[in-house]
Amino acid sequence: MKAFVGWPVFPAGCAIAIGLVILAAPQARTSFCGSKVDIARLTVVKLAYEAFPSWSAQHPTARCPANLEALLPWMNTREAIDPWGRDYRFYCIRQPGKPPHIVVWSAGPDGHHGSSDDIRSDR
Repeated sequence: MKAFVGWPVFPAGCAIAIGLVILAAPQARTSFCGSKVDIARLTVVKLAYEAFPSWSAQHPTARCPANLEALLPWMNTREAIDPWGRDYRFYCIRQPGKPPHIVVWSAGPDGHHGSSDDIRSDR
């Protein structure tokens, strides 16, 4: 009798284990990529210190972007949404003799702006 050469046959236990890994992927992705707080912290810093200066260089006469979506071409995302599904907020700062900059923040885990768990680019 010839052995079958082709797709291996997995026992049912292996198939179930593979299915569980696939179903657990979103939770695993969060643990491998960092916590939601870490992701928000990295995002506000990148928006403020990488995306905004790039936008500002291409818009030298503009004071401030109309919204954070204007900065997204310099980000690796299509939405300015924090890990909890809420919009990031920002304001622009222009001081004489200093380059313009922005402060970007997330309301953090509790969802309330102005609370102690806010995640800000200036902290």
